[in-house]
Amino acid sequence: LYKILEETGAELILHGHEHLDLSATLPGKGGEVPVRGIQSGSYDSGEGAMHKRARYRIYEIADSCDDEDNSVGSRPAILSEELRLWNPAQKNFIEDDSNSQSNPVAVSA
Repeated sequence: LYKILEETGAELILHGHEHLDLSATLPGKGGEVPVRGIQSGSYDSGEGAMHKRARYRIYEIADSCDDEDNSVGSRPAILSEELRLWNPAQKNFIEDDSNSQSNPVAVSA
């Protein structure tokens, strides 16, 4: 994976089913590559164990972003990232404000 990222880069790496909400970056051609892991979207732990509740992410991605100041330019960019968390009391998914990001993040092309 490191060799591929070094040679070609990536816009975003998504993985799942670790039953953990993970967020990191890896070095890639042209800059850091965001890496996001997420729990199962269907896991229901009931009222307890909030860290094991079902969740998913919603991404807003721009066509391009400048390398220097994250303005529109030459590279794709994640404009926002929203985490949705299962609320067993309401029996629906709600936005988890503690994990949302709204700053552009330049990613390698």
